[in-house]
Amino acid sequence: MDEQDFFLPPLHPLITLSSSPSREGELSWTLYHPITNQFFQIDWLTYECLVRFPRFQKAKDLISAVNHETTLHCSVGDLETIIRFLHQHRLLDEKLYAHQAPLARGQNPFLRLLKNYLFFTIPLLSPQSFLKKTYPHLSILFHSFVIKSLLVFLGVMIVYTLPRVDEFLNSFGNIISVEGMVQVGLTFFFIKIIHEFAHAYTATRYGVAVPRMGIAFMVLYPVLYTETSQAWKLPSRRKRFHIAVAGITAELCLAGIFLLVWNFSASGSLIQTISFLVVSVSLIGSLLINLNPLMRFDGYYILSDLLGYENLQQRSCQFARWTLRRFLFGIDQPQPEDISQKRKQFLIFFGFALITYRFFLFLGIALLVYHIFFQPLGLFLMFVELGYFIFWPIFNELKEWYRLRTQILQSVRGKITICIFSFLLLYVFLPFQGRVDAPAVL
Repeated sequence: MDEQDFFLPPLHPLITLSSSPSREGELSWTLYHPITNQFFQIDWLTYECLVRFPRFQKAKDLISAVNHETTLHCSVGDLETIIRFLHQHRLLDEKLYAHQAPLARGQNPFLRLLKNYLFFTIPLLSPQSFLKKTYPHLSILFHSFVIKSLLVFLGVMIVYTLPRVDEFLNSFGNIISVEGMVQVGLTFFFIKIIHEFAHAYTATRYGVAVPRMGIAFMVLYPVLYTETSQAWKLPSRRKRFHIAVAGITAELCLAGIFLLVWNFSASGSLIQTISFLVVSVSLIGSLLINLNPLMRFDGYYILSDLLGYENLQQRSCQFARWTLRRFLFGIDQPQPEDISQKRKQFLIFFGFALITYRFFLFLGIALLVYHIFFQPLGLFLMFVELGYFIFWPIFNELKEWYRLRTQILQSVRGKITICIFSFLLLYVFLPFQGRVDAPAVL
């Protein structure tokens, strides 16, 4: 058989394709896999290939059809890249695609447990019918004029509170106690309920189903969550942005209202204390945690929708690794995707920022796990954390360097980098004899 021809793997029968808004003149589509509840943004070439998968069995026939029926040019390499993408994200029919089924099924239960013990979710309710019944009574709260007015009111109240900022900040000393921590916990729980229902009602406003709400545990720390991933079906990026920012907006509006209560309540009263807690938790939670784009909280999805960068984390990490190989070894690899120079620079910067942040985050989580679990379980889980989230990505990158070893050894910059690395390894691991003289008193 021709090496350039091969049998096409069958697609999973449940995946669907829907059009997405054009971005910078590009055509794009959204691929949805209901089993894993994942959404993927795909380009024109991938779309044209996927819609023809059921019609053909051989790669050459599909490539010929795409090249003759569209203005695109599809090569064997392009098709192989698409198939690798489908296989990696389990978008192929595992029953029919038997020779790759072990890989498609993913990890065994033990490895999945090791991977997910730090993050797992517990669905608590299916709120769809409740949201539809109650939204008409609350719809006025989600009107753009009301929201903008409350945000402006927050700004006015912050300016009004500035002369009393010392009194406000001194209130932090009152919560450093067991009773204060309990109050903070209850306030946090109340605010997060408002936060999650703001997401849910905004999704309901735009016709997006909310299949479940529940609790997610991160390093055994519970946080509420709302399933709104079906927002990717919306063709309007503005509507997706509104859903993503709804929780933070609700917290900021809540902060404005309770800041008014704090200013006009008696000093040291219970009402003023509760108002202080609501304002503090809302502002700190919104600005320092939820708006952090380097974690998969609201800030990440807000940034992705604002810039129109789908799959931002994966794409930025690919560009960061590509840039690192070019810098260290001078390898002239094609860039991960053909985009504008401005977009490429942003993805490279975001990718390196994300890798650096993840390194220190997972290192901190590993140390935390070591201390909160009894020994030797804490030590074992720390090594699992370090191995899976830090050393395993490094090992995969080293494997890629080994695959490119011929190009690296032929490059002048690659030889220089190897020499520098070798010297550093020798300096770290080889013992050096020496003597230190210092004055002392006996």
